[in-house]
Amino acid sequence: MAWNSITISLQDSSDAAAFEDQLLSLGAVAVTFTDGGDEPILEPELDTQPLWTETHLTALFEVDTDLYVIKAALENEFGPETYTVIEQGQVEDKVWEREWLNHFKPMRFGKRLWICPDGQEIPQEQQGKKDVIVDMDPGVAFGTGTHETTAMCLSWLDAAKLRGKTVLDFGCGSGILAIAALKLGARHATCIDIDIQAVEASLQNAERNNVAKKLSAYLPEDSDWDQNEHYDIILANILATPLIALAQDIRRRVKRGGHIVLSGVLGEQESLVREAYEKYFNFDDTVHDGDWVCITAQLKTPSQQLGDEEHVTYCPNCDESFYINADVLDRADGEVRCGECQTVFYAIDFIKPDNDDENSNLSNPIDTGKIPAAHMVTGLWMHTPDGLISVDQAQASMAEQQDSSPPQQADTSELELSEATAKDPVHDNVNDTGTETGDQQIETETASDNHEQSGEQNSDWELAEPDAPETVDGVNPEFLYAMDENVPLNLDDLDAMQGTPKRARSRSWMLLAVLSVLAFAAQYIHQHRAQLALHPSLGQAVQNAYANLPFELEPDWQLDAYEVNASSVSLNPRDPDELLATFSLTNTAGHAQIFPLIRLSMTNRWGERVAYRDLMPEDYLPENATSLMDARGRAEVSVRLKDPGDAALDYNVEVCLPKQGVIRCQEKIY
Repeated sequence: MAWNSITISLQDSSDAAAFEDQLLSLGAVAVTFTDGGDEPILEPELDTQPLWTETHLTALFEVDTDLYVIKAALENEFGPETYTVIEQGQVEDKVWEREWLNHFKPMRFGKRLWICPDGQEIPQEQQGKKDVIVDMDPGVAFGTGTHETTAMCLSWLDAAKLRGKTVLDFGCGSGILAIAALKLGARHATCIDIDIQAVEASLQNAERNNVAKKLSAYLPEDSDWDQNEHYDIILANILATPLIALAQDIRRRVKRGGHIVLSGVLGEQESLVREAYEKYFNFDDTVHDGDWVCITAQLKTPSQQLGDEEHVTYCPNCDESFYINADVLDRADGEVRCGECQTVFYAIDFIKPDNDDENSNLSNPIDTGKIPAAHMVTGLWMHTPDGLISVDQAQASMAEQQDSSPPQQADTSELELSEATAKDPVHDNVNDTGTETGDQQIETETASDNHEQSGEQNSDWELAEPDAPETVDGVNPEFLYAMDENVPLNLDDLDAMQGTPKRARSRSWMLLAVLSVLAFAAQYIHQHRAQLALHPSLGQAVQNAYANLPFELEPDWQLDAYEVNASSVSLNPRDPDELLATFSLTNTAGHAQIFPLIRLSMTNRWGERVAYRDLMPEDYLPENATSLMDARGRAEVSVRLKDPGDAALDYNVEVCLPKQGVIRCQEKIY
């Protein structure tokens, strides 16, 4: 179907609305405003419709409409001097919202990321082995990578370390940024947009790229969207005005140490956007592309925002005031719970001026003895027989008990207080016949607590000393006969021995001497087995020998010599219900060492452990691997684990070793 088209140029752009109304009243099915010159309007003010100095109007009419009648009506209404007809004729009907796709070609961003229109392929001469391809059909939503603001975000994603990260795409459009992040290794992405067509386009493109199980898309008002969820990375490719208005909301959703990527900002607006975010973020270098900039930044810790001084904050719900300090806030990501009304809020947003008269009536919360429990505010709490108390109160109580009690032997494997309630028992699976093995699914904290209460421990990692014979008054009864003065000597036996030929006696003494030397050597090896097991040449032989003996080999391994690098936990691309944990394990010691136990813990937004897995060497080593790590050797580890659920947002890795039946872990947590 064809349409009659007429395009006019206005002498005064302020008449545009009146001309539009007249054209519609004459039967126009569509009226389009275009720039008659080269005067971009990049971000208009809210509730305004700015026009160019030279404005063109194009109107479409049914094909049987007489355009001369239309021109005569315009002259009669406005006068011939108010406009000029610059074009008229017929246009063929097309699917205009998709017509531009004919000019949409594959584009590369960074070193490996490609955005390809659905059905198109990367040119053969430009293909690489590590290419990451995002197939896109934006529909009517914004987001193809052709605009500078989207291109800068895609280039940032290509260079970022995304494996295992969670992403929020604020103003997602087609979902291009979220999907690119997922295909570059992100664990999960959430898309938010005020346009339902953008939400639908994001879900469809996720299906097209086989990442639908890792992407969620919502309208802001959808109840299914967890408003309290925190993200490692927030992408916001929207205009500067909403970016400034949403600064508090965006900050509230960033995880500790997380990043933001703010695009859609004009160069002259950069300082305004930075001003809205500088209180909470440390900025990276700004990227420029044409008239646009892309601002990236990392969330400050509360101590970086507040400094070392104490401040007074107040609850926005009940107006209760109290002191806070950066140490408390750092543990709770800046969020506190009001002891009066239990409201959780971001304390830094409600700091009172230092000269506020109400401040003089407050107690110092550092000294928990001076503060009523109802007014002690922190994001970290513990259940005790006396009720719900804060971690700071528990620490103060423990300090008092330690001051009043005799010294105890230090527990080298103790965890931080905030993790104490989640502490798990040792789980081993070497020669295990009665308990679950290390191949079991990640255990939840509830299961760990049950094991701990019952006192169960897998016996395979318990290193017991060899059983010694019972003694009487400290003397081995097997040798009492040689010391008992009441035992008579048999002279006939002596005579018989004296009558033995010298050669036979010589051989007997030689055999006895050899046996004595062997016994002494065996005793020496057994007593020094720990040191010998560390020997570069003898270590493997000692290990193999004791593997077939009923004795435990207990070397004095150097726990601090192990290092974990390049660790990550992400969704398994081959199975969305599994996690893939990878890390590099290094033995920095100058001698061989046993492969350690690796404790992998999944944590929630507060850093509290919600699930864990103790990885034995046989869990992460190939079948033909030796039991010792070479001096300064390195092993690349990859383990598949069951996904413990949405509560697990982060992870940490600990290196541990058995010592006399107890698992000792490094103080350092990776």
